[in-house]
Amino acid sequence: MWSSIVKNKKDLIQKFKNIQELGIKVAMDDFGVGSSSLGLLKEIPIDMLKIDKIFVKGINSNKFDATFIQFIGSLCSKANITTCLEGVELESELNSIKIFSDIDMIQGYFYGKPATYDVFADEFLNNKYL
Repeated sequence: MWSSIVKNKKDLIQKFKNIQELGIKVAMDDFGVGSSSLGLLKEIPIDMLKIDKIFVKGINSNKFDATFIQFIGSLCSKANITTCLEGVELESELNSIKIFSDIDMIQGYFYGKPATYDVFADEFLNNKYL
């Protein structure tokens, strides 16, 4: 739990603020699973929230998943936190997500699998997809 991971929460919050003052963005990864919580989101200063892929997997068949993504996207938008939805692999998932205007970024195999630097440079940096 949060209290067992961090002994001095005020210290951690200050460290995140110091990192942000250096111009470095702070992201909370895999939100919605594990030890992430709305309480933690409220207290920790972050710039981006990455919603875990577990909610994408059921988006076409489970109303909870779609509602969760929409709710978190809207909440973060109002709090000026960028959102990234992880794990989009299928066009049907992408089509279901497109209606959520508060999701800022989408990440997943639908756009590409992990690649070596050479492949990335050739396909993305050399304007193949731009």
